[in-house]
Amino acid sequence: MLESLPFREAPLCIRALTRRDLDTLAAWPAYPWPYESFALRFGTMNPAQLDALIAARSADPHRITLVADHPDQPCVAYLGLVQIDWQKGFVGNMGYRIHPDWCDRGLGTRIMQAVCRWFLSHGFQTLRLDVAAANARAIRCYEKAGFVKTGEFWQEDTPTRKIDLSEPRYDFLRLHVRFEGSTAFLRFWWMECRRG
Repeated sequence: MLESLPFREAPLCIRALTRRDLDTLAAWPAYPWPYESFALRFGTMNPAQLDALIAARSADPHRITLVADHPDQPCVAYLGLVQIDWQKGFVGNMGYRIHPDWCDRGLGTRIMQAVCRWFLSHGFQTLRLDVAAANARAIRCYEKAGFVKTGEFWQEDTPTRKIDLSEPRYDFLRLHVRFEGSTAFLRFWWMECRRG
């Protein structure tokens, strides 16, 4: 399967992550409100940490990390596929980011569709991911790429405890937060794309 990399989804080239890509990803600008918490953590790491990260990711047999290049810009997308069960043909989760300047152009959907086709064409049965229930933009992208909601879970989120959810700017978030005592939890959806 990995021998088929890179593959093309015109005009994009989807390929394996390299160490040099981490420097490019680290230089991405910040995401605007309300997506700023989705920044990749590479920008806070020093070169030795980035070297160790690429070595660990490359050595993990249950992970494939991809980037997508556009003719106008390298690394317009980052996609980490993890918890891969090669025997069952199952991807357990994904981390997916589009360069902040390239969001809302349909690029995310095209890349996700291409990656799903690539996995399914190599015998995989299911690709699964989790997404914050308040992230309507990402949910639309995944649904257009063929994913459906299959479940939900709640995850503790300390930063949410510190915001005033009564402010109108948090209307999109309020329905997806619950408190147990002083602990805040955010709702997430499981979504899956399946063969057939």
